[in-house]
Amino acid sequence: NEKCLLENPGMKPKPGFFAYQNLCSVFDSRFKRIDVKHSVKVISTGCFYGIGSEDDSFPSIPLLANFKSDKGKYLLAYWLPWHPLELIDEAFIDLTIQNITFTNPVLVNLLDGKVNEISNFIRGEKETTFKNIPMADYPFVIMEKDDVELETN
Repeated sequence: NEKCLLENPGMKPKPGFFAYQNLCSVFDSRFKRIDVKHSVKVISTGCFYGIGSEDDSFPSIPLLANFKSDKGKYLLAYWLPWHPLELIDEAFIDLTIQNITFTNPVLVNLLDGKVNEISNFIRGEKETTFKNIPMADYPFVIMEKDDVELETN
């Protein structure tokens, strides 16, 4: 089956293998799915044609999956449902989440496993807005820094 996480023949890992591996490293049974109202504003479409606010006919919009841990911490996964392509230029979005706050959020790129602090976010009383964050055809995760085990060299 050519749709699996490993190539056939040879069993070489595909990019989705690493995204799944990284997802498993940050997501576990502590997190339960929740519904959250959100809005996305496309700042830059990158190489993803037809996703801007001026494009009303293309059906591909960012998807968001929301989770809350048993300790009250949040994990937000978002991605653009798109046919896989060799990424030339990421899109950038503003993501606003209702009734969720973060103290020290980080952005986890599930494709390469890199964790970056998010310094450009606005924490309001009833919403949090993450400004100018990347979006691609693979998932990113926003979560609290202390929920991520960081590898130090």
